[in-house]
Amino acid sequence: MTNSFNFENLILYSALICFIGHILPVWLKFKGGKGVATYLGVILALSYKFFLIFGITWLVLSFLFRYASLSSIISSLIVFVYSYFFINNLSLNENDIGEFKTFLKVSPPLRLEEDRLSLVLGIKDGLIDVIVSDHLPEDEESKRLPFAQAATGAIGVETLLPLSLEMYHNESLPLNKIIETLTINPAKILNIKKGTLAKGSDGDICIFDLEAPWKVDADKLKSKSKNTAIENRNLQGKILMTYLNGELVYSK
Repeated sequence: MTNSFNFENLILYSALICFIGHILPVWLKFKGGKGVATYLGVILALSYKFFLIFGITWLVLSFLFRYASLSSIISSLIVFVYSYFFINNLSLNENDIGEFKTFLKVSPPLRLEEDRLSLVLGIKDGLIDVIVSDHLPEDEESKRLPFAQAATGAIGVETLLPLSLEMYHNESLPLNKIIETLTINPAKILNIKKGTLAKGSDGDICIFDLEAPWKVDADKLKSKSKNTAIENRNLQGKILMTYLNGELVYSK
């Protein structure tokens, strides 16, 4: 028996959601609702990604299994949708750029404080699953150019946890949510035995002092590249030891 589901309508709806997901946030920003625009943009981005993947996958499966029933197609269809965002965009805004500081030229570009707060709210509400460092080393010469010509990107592996902890210290996010987005969620998405201390998981452990204050000094970072976006920033929370597969690989 052939499947009577109207796939043309499904693709049409997917395209419509894609259009709304791009246009509505821009319109809201034009009207002055900048923070709301960013928050809705995150929601709609996830929505149109889901419908687009869902529609295309369904269409392909229906072509391959032309005479299969609708229920069998649905049972064989599994769609994974997740989202991540960069720590620099969660911790900095366009005011930090000042007079076009090229070391803060990142992608996506830093936006308004309202936008940053909307992204943090996206983590709190579970719309953003993972916080990533977006570690992108660049030599200093490529960053010390006029803003338009300067390379895009910043290092961030060493400062990912301390910078994320700012959202705990300023009471934007609970500590367990921050740890979840840095460890448990990435491991689940990648389907690897990391991110927890459960039996059978890899012995990856990070020991840190939640309250220890320190100042970022690019020259003291382990990275060979020194293009940090947060030079001289005061942070609270310092990594003391790191274990990888049960072996000590870093000690302060």
